[in-house]
Amino acid sequence: MPINPLSGFGSIAQQQNSQRISDRLQLAVTSLVSGKRVNRASDDIAALSIAAQLQTELASLKEISNNAAQATSLLQVADGGAEQIGELVQELREIALQAQSPATSQANRENLNTQFQQVIAEIDRIAGNTKFSGKDLLDGSVSGDEAITLGDVLVSESAEEGNSLSIDDLSSDALFSGQALNILTADGAQRALQALELAQGRVTATRADIGAFQQSVSYLAASIETAVANQDAARSVLV
Repeated sequence: MPINPLSGFGSIAQQQNSQRISDRLQLAVTSLVSGKRVNRASDDIAALSIAAQLQTELASLKEISNNAAQATSLLQVADGGAEQIGELVQELREIALQAQSPATSQANRENLNTQFQQVIAEIDRIAGNTKFSGKDLLDGSVSGDEAITLGDVLVSESAEEGNSLSIDDLSSDALFSGQALNILTADGAQRALQALELAQGRVTATRADIGAFQQSVSYLAASIETAVANQDAARSVLV
């Protein structure tokens, strides 16, 4: 009986067609289960390449976002400490005003001076112990090469040099220009009041600098948050 060499082609074609249908069905099920349009490189090479690039950029943006959150926390701690010191300087002024009065006896001035020195010690305690992750904030350490810059937040050297923050030394020695203030006499109280007025101005200026830089970080954080959402949305469309 003669053998027809074409007799098996029909069944082979049917098997191949069935396999193609099965593969497409499997791909559809995989996409449905995973919720992704691209589950393997062969699905869409160009889309997968772009999605990988977006994923890398997204990771960088999230790192910047985390840095911005850390910077915001640091600035809040620094401002909180400066605010406390400002309140203590005001308390010193009130004590000095009492000591300056001619009606205040010497015994009362001595008692007021004891209270005055205790408040100065509290200023130094706050200035020396206001830290963030072990970093001193109010002792003059945050200045010069240790100043905080937006480049630190962005993990980049491309940020403008002007966008930086130095925090003044708010210890009593710095605030009072090395003077050992006391209010044991009316004249001493008067000198103290003059020094305290300058100190209050320094604290106020420091808080203003911190607030301005904090605003810059807040703007940066908001823009990064928007960028993260946009990048994530773009990647989800591709894959």
